Amino acid sequence: MNKYLIITILLSACISKQEVKPIYDEASLKTFVLSIHTINEQQATKQLDSILNNASNDSLVFRKTISFLETPFSNPNSSYRSQSLYSKLLDAEIKSRWYNGYEKQVAAGKLKLLQQNNDGNLANDFTYITPTGDKKRMYAINAKFLLLYFNNPECNACKEMRQALAASSIISQKIKTGELRVLSVYTDPDEKLWLHHLNEYPPQWIQGRDDSEYLYKNKIYDLRAIPTIYLLDKDKKVLLKDCVSVGEIERVIE
Repeated sequence: MNKYLIITILLSACISKQEVKPIYDEASLKTFVLSIHTINEQQATKQLDSILNNASNDSLVFRKTISFLETPFSNPNSSYRSQSLYSKLLDAEIKSRWYNGYEKQVAAGKLKLLQQNNDGNLANDFTYITPTGDKKRMYAINAKFLLLYFNNPECNACKEMRQALAASSIISQKIKTGELRVLSVYTDPDEKLWLHHLNEYPPQWIQGRDDSEYLYKNKIYDLRAIPTIYLLDKDKKVLLKDCVSVGEIERVIE
C-alpha cells in the first residue's frame, strides 16, 4: 500500500477519535432560561441535565455555563429563580472534576442552606429576643398557622411587604381569631434601629430580633434577601417557603 495513503488513513482515524469540544453558546442558555416559565419542572430539569452534560468536557465552557445560569436561578430578585434548578447547578459543581476542593466546599455549603426548611418539612427552631430582652423560642408559639417574617424596618421591600400584610383583611381576621400569629424577626445587629421602628408594625404581631446573629452564623434559614417569609402549620411544618405573594398566604390560611 502506498505510504502516503497509509499516513492519510492514520490521520483520519486519529481525527475521528478526537472529542469534539463543546462551544460556549450563551444565546442558547438565554433561550433556555426564558423558556422556564413555559415548561414544567421535569422538562426544565431534563434540559438542564443535557446542557451540563454537553458542557462538562471542557473546563472553560463548563465554568462559564454554571456562572451564567447561577444568576437567574439563584438571585432572590430574579423572576426565574428556581430552587430545584439551582440545586442542580450546585450539585454539578460538587461532582465536577473542574472545581477544586475549596470551591466544592463552598458549593456544598450553599446547597445545604438551600435545602433547609423545604415545603412539607419541619422548620428549624430558633431563639429570638423580645423588645423587653426576654429570650423565647419560635416553637413555643402556638397557633394553627405561624407566619415568619424576616425583615429590616429600613428595607424598602420590607416596608412594602409589611404594608401589604397589614392591609390584608383575611390575614387581619385570622390574627383576630387567634388562628394565625405573625412573628416579625429583625435579622441585623443594630438593636437601637430596630427599637426605633417598632411602632411602625401592627401591634398584634410578635416582635423579636435574631439572637447574636444565630440565624446567619448557623445557616438554618436562607436569608440572602429580605424580606423572607415562611408560613408554618400548627406543628411547625412548612406550608410556604420564601413566599412573596400575600394572595398565596391568604389562599393557604383560608
